Parts: sequence; C-alpha cells; structure tokens
Amino acid sequence: MIDLDKIDIYDFLTHRLSFLFLDKIITLNNKEVLASILFKEDKLFVDNNCFNKIGLFENTTQTCSLIVSKSYFDNNNIKREGAKLIGFISAIKKK
Repeated sequence: MIDLDKIDIYDFLTHRLSFLFLDKIITLNNKEVLASILFKEDKLFVDNNCFNKIGLFENTTQTCSLIVSKSYFDNNNIKREGAKLIGFISAIKKK
C-alpha cells in the first residue's frame, strides 16, 4: 500500500504551483481517489472567495489523473524505472 503521507504530489502530476489545484492526497487506490485543496483568496480561479467553474473542472481533472499516475509508482512511492509521467484527459461527455 502506498504511504500517502510520503507522496510528493509533484511526482504524480505534471502541473506546477500556479496551476496545481490539489494540496494533499487523502485516498488513492485502484477504485477511488480523494484529494483536498485549501482555497486562498489569491488562488487562480477564485472569484469573490468562491472557486469558479473552470477551477472546479481543473481540480476534478487533476484528481482523476491521480489514478492514472498511480501506475507509474510502486507500493513504496518509488518511481518505476523508465516511467515517464504524462498528463491527458481521456474523455469529457455532456449529458
């Protein structure tokens, strides 16, 4: 099992500070992921102390990307040899 307290979120996502919308991974396994973020007034996509739709969408896609990124690491949070982390969105559908 991955020790979530030892995870460097920058190893799991290609995003960097100004466009990273996750602070901590709370749960990460093959079926679910739960992450948190502390919103600050000066954060991108925060308007009138509210996270706007674009920010919420980006937060959601980054959270979902964690499950894909998980396969690049072993159970000790060590990058697998030769693993190259890439970011992508597989599909978005409007119902």
